[in-house]
Amino acid sequence: ARGLRRFSVITRNDRSGKLQSDAFCEEIANAGFECQTIRLPRHHVHSYAKWREAEQKVYAAMDQWCPPLGLFVVGDDMGRMVAQMCQHRALRVPQDVAIIAGANEETICEHARPTLTSLEFGYQRVGYEAAKLLDRLMRQRARGKQRESGAAPPHILLPPQGVVVRESTDFFSVDDSVVADALAFIAANCHRRLKQDDVARAVKAETRTLQMRFRKFLDRPIVAVIRQLRLERAKRELVQSTRSMKEIAQDVGFEDPARMNDAFRRELNITPSEYRRQRQLDREV
Repeated sequence: ARGLRRFSVITRNDRSGKLQSDAFCEEIANAGFECQTIRLPRHHVHSYAKWREAEQKVYAAMDQWCPPLGLFVVGDDMGRMVAQMCQHRALRVPQDVAIIAGANEETICEHARPTLTSLEFGYQRVGYEAAKLLDRLMRQRARGKQRESGAAPPHILLPPQGVVVRESTDFFSVDDSVVADALAFIAANCHRRLKQDDVARAVKAETRTLQMRFRKFLDRPIVAVIRQLRLERAKRELVQSTRSMKEIAQDVGFEDPARMNDAFRRELNITPSEYRRQRQLDREV
């Protein structure tokens, strides 16, 4: 959706890292693209020697990168490390390397620039499902139902609740300087009242000409891009806060809850309230 066509993944040599990186590469392959995989030592933060080994592997991979590139990094700490390494190599984040990293550890993801886009795993729901599984196993044991000898215990894999969009992916890759400038303006100002004429004036282009360029390079009109960025920011607020619909709608640029509700129904076929309920653990559970 960001227009990227080259991809890479940096992961750890453990089961969780392999599960995530393999799934990412599979999705990239299904879209018709290739994905480079860099596997780092499992305990790369346990010693200076392991850390240096991990750094050298990443730097060697960077030598092969052809920006702009979409990068998935397994682990928040590793994502921050890679963002710093990009800076050392004069690679801009997100313009040269757009990064999705880790599992939304807010201290790491939000308290340095650029802030890191990450996955929202929904740990409350993971804990709840684990408690349900434990309860079921204990009840089976109480009823005298023993697990067959040698049989593996049940495993439950829960999908992430979504992507928390931050600065490290706030970028559209497009081979047109005017459209690129327009996208940067939209990203910086979509929380305000913003129309396609405002965008055209900002990049010194005729509205009709800019609209044609958006259709050619993005296959979307200007208003659709504005709406998409507002939706991304609204989704983040809905999942991570308990703020009212009115407050969120005003802050992300929809002006009022009714407009935000219409946008969610049009794009996601659900209301903002339903979206929040789906991604937050039911407080009655």
